Amino acid sequence: MKAGIYISEMSVSNTHGGGITLQRILAEDLYNFEKFIHLSTFAEQYPIISNLKEKAWNAAEKHLPLHRPARKDVISYSTYLFKRFLLREKPTFLYGAKKISQEIIKLISIDKFRVLVVPQHHTSIYVSNLLFKHQPFSYWTWMMDDHPLHYDRERGFFYEDGFEQEMNFHLKHAKGVFVISYQMREFYKERFGVISEVLFGPADPYDSPVYELTESEEIKLCYFGALWGWQSDAIERMVPHLKKNAAKLDIYSFQKISEKMRCEEVSQKSPVEATQVQRLMRTYDAVIIPISFDDSCRNLSELNYSTKMSECLAAGVPVLAIGPPYAGMIRFLRERDCAIIIDDPSNESQWESLKKIKEYSFRKKILDNALLVSQRETSVSAMRMKWKNFWN
Repeated sequence: MKAGIYISEMSVSNTHGGGITLQRILAEDLYNFEKFIHLSTFAEQYPIISNLKEKAWNAAEKHLPLHRPARKDVISYSTYLFKRFLLREKPTFLYGAKKISQEIIKLISIDKFRVLVVPQHHTSIYVSNLLFKHQPFSYWTWMMDDHPLHYDRERGFFYEDGFEQEMNFHLKHAKGVFVISYQMREFYKERFGVISEVLFGPADPYDSPVYELTESEEIKLCYFGALWGWQSDAIERMVPHLKKNAAKLDIYSFQKISEKMRCEEVSQKSPVEATQVQRLMRTYDAVIIPISFDDSCRNLSELNYSTKMSECLAAGVPVLAIGPPYAGMIRFLRERDCAIIIDDPSNESQWESLKKIKEYSFRKKILDNALLVSQRETSVSAMRMKWKNFWN
């Protein structure tokens, strides 16, 4: 059997958490893949690393004309919205998936390869299922996100338009299933009867923990990352509590801070290179991990671990996690007692725990626990071993 084919809406990029995770865990195995098939314009916005560029095939523009245009000019974007209105979600994804699967069948004898599918949306699931129904082949799937999954308080988690059948087929015919969190593993086992291996973004300890406090009397907090739906509302809930707890927050992000974040205690900083993030974290009293409380993001909040979690634990400064009690990362961090947890933003006494960041004994306990987790569970070597055992 030949090396591998990669199929995903996402590229192996230096500017996206998923792409960084792939590079850290797969390492040299990435160069054994013969083709990287991209199924979304998302892969254009966050392009594949230069060393793999010649192996990339972007199927989105040619075969998925109903996907959101990368360049939002008035004509193309209006056309996209009109077609999407006419065809709705399911036909939109199926239309492109059928075209792509037909093209792959013409170009590649896929049953001669091992295939890694990294679904980010419906299209990867549809394409791999269509290919398998045409000709069974060996594939492993890595669920870093489950974006087709929805949630409401009456129905709980659900898939629309019969997509649960597609998910069931995809997971049960895979040679192996990787998932991004222990909570996702529990969910897929209960929902689909599937056994999976947990594999998420790792990071090695940067250096010894920073037990010393910053000279400032104020509590200096930092955040590095995106300001999308999954993160924003948790930060917004934090803002009113900064001043009364003598804390200030620096946000390093490509996205602009929202109006609710604008205040004297919050400063927006320019993003830094990924290699410099942990070094800069260590100049602060604590680094925050925000996780949405909104039901519209519950599929992410409850079932995902962000790449930043391992990076923050490995930085050697206390982690302040703000998110609902059901959130996967909140559960992970609480069980290991390796972070300060705020899971009820309306509870003022929880915010007073910010002051413990300046207490040496408390700080040392949190940091020592975080170091053990970083060494034993979230290191690059620990995750790479899981990958190699499963893939090989």
